[in-house]
Amino acid sequence: MNRIAVPTFPRGRAQGVDRPARPQNPPSLQDVANANIFLEDIKHNAARGGADRALEEDIAKVTAYRHSVLNAYGGPDQNNAMPAWAHELERRLNQRFTRLEVMSTRLEAMSTKMYNMFSLRGRQVPYMMVPNRDGIDPTGREINPLPPLRTVQDLRNLTAAQLNNYLDFYQLPYVRRTTREVKLGLLRNHIGCVAEV
Repeated sequence: MNRIAVPTFPRGRAQGVDRPARPQNPPSLQDVANANIFLEDIKHNAARGGADRALEEDIAKVTAYRHSVLNAYGGPDQNNAMPAWAHELERRLNQRFTRLEVMSTRLEAMSTKMYNMFSLRGRQVPYMMVPNRDGIDPTGREINPLPPLRTVQDLRNLTAAQLNNYLDFYQLPYVRRTTREVKLGLLRNHIGCVAEV
């Protein structure tokens, strides 16, 4: 990165404003302070009036210079590593986003179950798919997608393997010797189907 040039002014303008030394590469904290002082000085010079005062274009040049110095300033690390406070802020924000995602998934599952409860047998209004704890739709999985459950008949048509896959997908507890009727009851209750299967 090239060193940042300090702006100059035409002869007879911005009289009495001291230009700072050219900043280091990358700029130091002192260079940042000098750029701030330079901007304040040029603003005061323009405000005082007179023929030799700074004009708006001079203020714009110094503002752009200050912006360049601030952008190039790397802070105490100089290796563009995130400061500790930023890591902590990022960690806390990530925790909040994770909690929001979990809450959103739970709300989506609950609202879908409520919708399905009012669909009765799913004949006139088909059931909606209930996502699992991770918010995944069982019919949209890349590996081993499951058949959609839109009606009571779809529940009845599940093979033993598909029924077990649904119970595993929703992490519903069952044992090998559990009967098909009990398994269907677990799945039916989980998705909000109020009709008997």
